[in-house]
Amino acid sequence: MEKLKKTFMKTTFSKTSKFIALAMMFLASFTVFTACGSDDDDESNIVKIDGQETKVLSMNAQEIGETANIFLTIQPIEEGQALITLNFNFPIKNYGKKIACDDNNVNCSFLSNLSKESHYMVNKTEDGVYKIKFQLAQTVGNKTTTVAGSYEGKSMAMTDPAAQ
Repeated sequence: MEKLKKTFMKTTFSKTSKFIALAMMFLASFTVFTACGSDDDDESNIVKIDGQETKVLSMNAQEIGETANIFLTIQPIEEGQALITLNFNFPIKNYGKKIACDDNNVNCSFLSNLSKESHYMVNKTEDGVYKIKFQLAQTVGNKTTTVAGSYEGKSMAMTDPAAQ
């Protein structure tokens, strides 16, 4: 009887140990998955220039009176090229609205005469997080250049992004 009791205890202990080990591995897998997921899901702060991917280096937002100014500094596609600047200027009442681009409300360091399909939208949350989406295009002759992207984050201080 004593031998049977020891075998039962050993089996119970072994099953309990296996269960605890499996439970710990299960919980650990969530931690690993969460860490990977946050990197993969981050589609903001990405800009595509003619299909080539780059990123927003900095964003500064200023509100003066009834006007908002958003300044984006974008990493160039090729090393050695100048940083790309993009400026959106619009009435504060237009937060959350799709805005058609024109020479008065968009300035890009390498685009001019934007096509009539070019547009952007800026949202601002109560805690100061900006969500910016833009689709810009310019056609010169037979060549169309496109710049599309998004940014999500708070306004940064106006500094030289190359120094960061």
